Amino acid sequence: MSTRLISEVRLATCYCYSPRGESNESRKSRKLCGYLKSGDPSSIGKMVKRVRRLWDEGLFGDFFTDDTVLVPVPGSAPIRNNSTPWIAERICEALLSTGLGRDVLRIAKRVTAVKKSAYQPPGERPTPLEHFESINVEREIVTPSKFLLVDDVVTKGSTFLGLASRVQDVYPDSEIRAFAMICTKGLQNEIENMYESNEQGRIERRGDNDAYRVD
Repeated sequence: MSTRLISEVRLATCYCYSPRGESNESRKSRKLCGYLKSGDPSSIGKMVKRVRRLWDEGLFGDFFTDDTVLVPVPGSAPIRNNSTPWIAERICEALLSTGLGRDVLRIAKRVTAVKKSAYQPPGERPTPLEHFESINVEREIVTPSKFLLVDDVVTKGSTFLGLASRVQDVYPDSEIRAFAMICTKGLQNEIENMYESNEQGRIERRGDNDAYRVD
C-alpha cells in the first residue's frame, strides 16, 4: 500500500515558530501559533493579509494562481457538524476573499480518526500511510488542474504527504502543492525571525512510510 504514496509534494509557508526556544522571538512565535490554532478570526485575517502582500511582491506566485483550487486539510477526527468550519477551512475562505485561489473545495474528509499529532511524541505520530487510509477525497465532475492543500501548521508533513497522495490517487492528472501558514522549527533551539517565509520547501517520502520536511 505504501507504494501509493507519492514521493514528494512542494510546500510553501508564511511564518515559523519555535516549540521550545526561550528567546523573545521564539516566545512571540508561540503566541502567534496559539492565536492561529485558537481560530481567532482577527489573527487569521492579519496573517492572510500578509500572505496577500507577499504574493503582490512576487512570493507564492506558483502556489496561488488563477486556476488554483484551495483544499482545507481535514482535522484528525471526522467532523460531526458539517456547518462548523475548521481552522484550515477558515484560512482557505480568508485567502479566497483576498483574491488568492479560484475556489475552495471541501473534497477531503476524515473518515476514521487518527491520533492528534500535536499530543504525540515524535515516534508515535500518525504516518503518511495512516493519513492516506483515513481520508476520503471526493471526485468532482470537472477536474481542477491545480490543487493547493491548506493547513494551519506543518511539522514533518505526514498529513500533507498522505492527503496529497490521496488527492493524486483520485486526480492523477492534476498538480498538487501544499501551503501551511506556519512551519515548526523543532530541530533548532531558537529562531531569529518568525516572519520567515518560504516557497522552496518540499515534503519528501522517506523509506516505505515516513515524511521529512526540507526547507
